[in-house]
Amino acid sequence: MRLLHVFRLGAVGVVLCLLLNNVVGKRLDPNPSEAWKLKFASSINWQQITPFGNLVVSTNDGLYGIDPEKGRITWQIKRLGNIPADSYQVLPNTFYAQISLANQVIILDPYEGKILSDTKKAGFTSVIAKNVLFESRTILICGYKEKLKTSFSLFDIATGKELWNNGEFFTGSGGLGEVMNSLKVTQASPENHEVAAFNLIEAGGQGFIMVNSQGIFNINTQTGQLIWKAELPEPEGVVSDSSKSRLIRSASGAYFYYLKSGYLMGYDVIDGRQLWPEVVNINGPDNEIISHQKGLIILPGIDTLNTMSKTNIHLVDYQTGQTLWGKRNLWNKKAGGIDVPGAVVNIGRIDNDFLLTMTKGDVSYLNILDTDHGKLKFEHSLPINGRLEYTEMTNSGLLYITRPGPENSGEINIFDLKTGQPKLAKSIKSGIMAGKTKYKADRFRLLRVFKKNFLYVFSSEERTLYEVNLDNAQLRILREKITFEGEETPTHVEVRNDGLLLNSAQNIALIGFDGQMRFQKYYPPPDQPGTLRAFHNMNAVLDALCRPPAQMAGAVPGQPIAQSENNLEKGNQALINNTYDSQRQKARAYSPAAMIAAQRRFKASTRSSDFIFMLVSLEKQNTSAPGSQGGLNYGLVRVSKDTGEIFETIRMRCEKEPSYQVDDILNAIYYRQNPKEIVSYKFH
Repeated sequence: MRLLHVFRLGAVGVVLCLLLNNVVGKRLDPNPSEAWKLKFASSINWQQITPFGNLVVSTNDGLYGIDPEKGRITWQIKRLGNIPADSYQVLPNTFYAQISLANQVIILDPYEGKILSDTKKAGFTSVIAKNVLFESRTILICGYKEKLKTSFSLFDIATGKELWNNGEFFTGSGGLGEVMNSLKVTQASPENHEVAAFNLIEAGGQGFIMVNSQGIFNINTQTGQLIWKAELPEPEGVVSDSSKSRLIRSASGAYFYYLKSGYLMGYDVIDGRQLWPEVVNINGPDNEIISHQKGLIILPGIDTLNTMSKTNIHLVDYQTGQTLWGKRNLWNKKAGGIDVPGAVVNIGRIDNDFLLTMTKGDVSYLNILDTDHGKLKFEHSLPINGRLEYTEMTNSGLLYITRPGPENSGEINIFDLKTGQPKLAKSIKSGIMAGKTKYKADRFRLLRVFKKNFLYVFSSEERTLYEVNLDNAQLRILREKITFEGEETPTHVEVRNDGLLLNSAQNIALIGFDGQMRFQKYYPPPDQPGTLRAFHNMNAVLDALCRPPAQMAGAVPGQPIAQSENNLEKGNQALINNTYDSQRQKARAYSPAAMIAAQRRFKASTRSSDFIFMLVSLEKQNTSAPGSQGGLNYGLVRVSKDTGEIFETIRMRCEKEPSYQVDDILNAIYYRQNPKEIVSYKFH
């Protein structure tokens, strides 16, 4: 995965002097060219690269959008001058920007510079929650207006116009009176930029459905008026109000389901009619619903309240709402579900069955759900160490990767679908964190990379590089006792044409597919710990901006869906089709020009660059660069992945704080060389 490097170095302050030096190593591109230079009328406060790849610059007199190729200003908003850097963030699950100021939230299209909604302009004194409704291309804002009156406003994404405002939702016993009670209110402020989102689903672009303790409500997106109200289900026995309710759309879109505190009811989207005569009791927390040809499969979730609830998988009949799997209760004749050892956190489709990954505490389990017979295929689920991080179906079985927990090691192995046992001769282990006198997170890394039907894994604990043949489950040690200088551990592995590249902050090594070391280089860091710490902290920021977020995958055909603890695996076609439909709806909300820019950036991000950046001490390098003359003699160097040699250096000296960003997708550096000017350097 690419990193977006954001630099703001030097507690004592340094000035960035671009002395492009002829240094040792292959001179592939000895002088990065100055692509453009742009001067502003007032001082620059910060700059940031957007998910579309353009540059946003904040100055004392406004906020600006910059074309990264030509260095020209594409838009400017004067009234957003001198806003704090941490007030500008990417709106979660979108490409939009969220600017959170005191009692004000602004949603901005950072590619076109269009303000999509402004709570202050709409009369809000503070904000409770916001939701982006992609099907109707609108943004819903909820907050307080004058005299602490709570209101909803809906804004059109295309124009930023307020379509309607309704202050009556929270008044009277027949309205949405207690929606706020089901929401953890988090108001925007200079110290806290997070704003909550309501639990709602869209109803085909014509309305959105919300729930509170008074009922379920379908609101017309065009007018803000109530379309219908549905009663909440009435389960038997005592029901806890401590858990949040959930609304889930069916794969067909014609129905939705309401889940809370271990019970379920289905509804018709058109009129809010309840689908079943009785509530479905599922005896514990739920995780997800699968639309299957036999009915609704309800997977158990993690019991966050520690109620000691049993974990069961239920099958619910579409027509009657009756549970069909498991032993039947002698009293009410209802099936109790299939007992499983933990919450189901991942599934994979195997013909008509499902491969389940379950977890309880720090232990995960694997088994197969036999949908024809309504039972688990293997009598004993396979326990696996650590917390599940990744799964993938291969020709030899299910590849699974876990990360270490407090009491057990992370591991990599392959689950045999015929026997229910691991197939590799031994698991590749990460090591156990507990009991270590000196904890270092890097020590427990399981770095991995795929090349066709092979998986390559570096175990930091064992200092060993492995090769796993995913076709026949054969494990081979490529190289042992791999040690980096400076007490560093590899933090990244990458497939190159002639081997596998391992690197850390100051080390780089290439190991051939035959296990032979092609080269190994170490470039000592600067002696100033504050400067180096800032650089390392920058490297820890993973690129939410370089790659489109997961919901945009539908805009880039052929892209797989990322897997995680909480995602369903890509094999479930009904769910995936529904997911892609949702993603395509989101993609339509952006302008065509913005989507072209995003797709271009995504494609560029999938191509591996041929270099890495390191912050090094130039005094300890054999370079022809002149001395520092009283400053800090360190620099940012570009190191070839093919040779391990330096072929460009950008020198830094200790005068005042630099501010620059490295965009390794466009191979560019944006450097603020003086308070009012940005220079872009391009690498080829």
